[in-house]
Amino acid sequence: MKVLIEGPFYRVEQTEDGIIKTTGWGSPTAEQIGEYCARHRAMLKPIAPARSLMDASKIGDLSMSARWRFAQELKKNRTLVSRSAVYGLSPQLQTIMRILIRASGRTDLRGFPSESAALAWLRERD
Repeated sequence: MKVLIEGPFYRVEQTEDGIIKTTGWGSPTAEQIGEYCARHRAMLKPIAPARSLMDASKIGDLSMSARWRFAQELKKNRTLVSRSAVYGLSPQLQTIMRILIRASGRTDLRGFPSESAALAWLRERD
């Protein structure tokens, strides 16, 4: 995989078939998340619409303000991403994410129990 951007709590890579994979770790602050999202958005613009994969298995406990900031920043990426898959969430967060996605009516964002399941969905044709 080709590394596109890196930071103190993340690495963004591109797979051979063009999927953008983000691996996060630690417990970044709301400010750090904002900085990451700005870099990520700038990286996505030339290749949009991208298929996005997020490995959340090593992300620590985020503050409510950090979670809120991340949710707000993700809204800004909707036109840059055709599909987004997340795996590695705790069972509690996986349930919350599923409820929120269902309530929003979104079909371009899903949570998965494994990387292989997430990749299979991202590789499906619309």
